[in-house]
Amino acid sequence: MPNKKRNDPEHQEQIKLISRCRLSSAGLLTGYPKIPELGKIYSVPNGGLRTVTEASKLKNEGVRAGVLDLALDTAHGGFFGLKIEMKAPGKITNTSDEQDDEIEFLDEGGYCVRVCDTWQKAWEHLLWYVSLPNTIGTPAKVKTSIQKELSKLIRAEL
Repeated sequence: MPNKKRNDPEHQEQIKLISRCRLSSAGLLTGYPKIPELGKIYSVPNGGLRTVTEASKLKNEGVRAGVLDLALDTAHGGFFGLKIEMKAPGKITNTSDEQDDEIEFLDEGGYCVRVCDTWQKAWEHLLWYVSLPNTIGTPAKVKTSIQKELSKLIRAEL
């Protein structure tokens, strides 16, 4: 595994954002109310330098290119969740083809998706998102007739 330190501004921006989220969720962020929900944001470690063996193992476990950096799996404003792709400052248009496909897929699937190049922009989007009303009938509680039928078929096969 390479052990070389490198300048990684995207990483630094994401650390600053996650730090604010943790402080806010604990009620320790001066000037902001306690927002416990922000403690549920998580990162998807799908990038970075890895050995060939580790990369193969992770690929077999389902890691794939294009998955966005951060997720908040709470439903607000008619959305099913929020996904954020962090970029280095000034590099907001540097999304890969795989990320563009993922953004389109998530957007069409009812997710709120943002690409942010600073922690401040991501923070603003997070605050806006959690201020939206809760989505009534979140996907876990709502099943279409097709989903109900599929569920019956699966149970019958077991």
